[in-house]
Amino acid sequence: AIDAINSTEFLMQMLLCVMGFFTCAMSISYASKDLSRKKINNLADLSYSTILIFSCVCLLFGFFVSLSEYKNDGRIMTFIAMELIVICILAWRPFVSISIVTGTFAAFYLMITMDTGHLPSPSFTVGFIIIAISIMVTSISAYHQKMSEAEKDSSLVSSNLHLAETAVKDELTGAANMSFFRKRAKEILRDPTTQYHRQIFVYLDIENFRPLNEKYGFESGNAF
Repeated sequence: AIDAINSTEFLMQMLLCVMGFFTCAMSISYASKDLSRKKINNLADLSYSTILIFSCVCLLFGFFVSLSEYKNDGRIMTFIAMELIVICILAWRPFVSISIVTGTFAAFYLMITMDTGHLPSPSFTVGFIIIAISIMVTSISAYHQKMSEAEKDSSLVSSNLHLAETAVKDELTGAANMSFFRKRAKEILRDPTTQYHRQIFVYLDIENFRPLNEKYGFESGNAF
């Protein structure tokens, strides 16, 4: 029986390691800048599925190992560690985190009671509840921190996009500016496949526009 338990525990450890490495590989691939948008969306779906599987494996591993630990010396450190990995590091939404913590802690408490044939001691029960509440609070804090970081990143991306757009567009008309023209002209001229007789260059100039600005003001000139 001991050999069977050790063998099952070893298999759970190996499965946990494999899922951990696979999740890490998905994260690295997702962070790659060379992926197309379609590939990123497909990878995101795959990564979400991997995270769910990884979470289930972590919880099962924590349940199994800590149940054996509790029989021997009353410790449940593996269960708490796996719970922290699933809840805090993965940063679920608060409602999801609270539901998972409540469900898993209640299930584990019930498993201990059924396995030993009696309720755990009051001191263990109080400590068990305090740990569950602490993990809930920590998970909510981690979620809000992740959301704050995401909002900052989103704001930074928007600012960079705006700067990149204003660098090649005229602020008043929205038309491409001279910098964009020079860049595209160089690209066209350097392209060996360019058919010059099919290229069209249009130049527009409004004569005597300065007196209009001076007479009616720059706002009127811009509106014109």
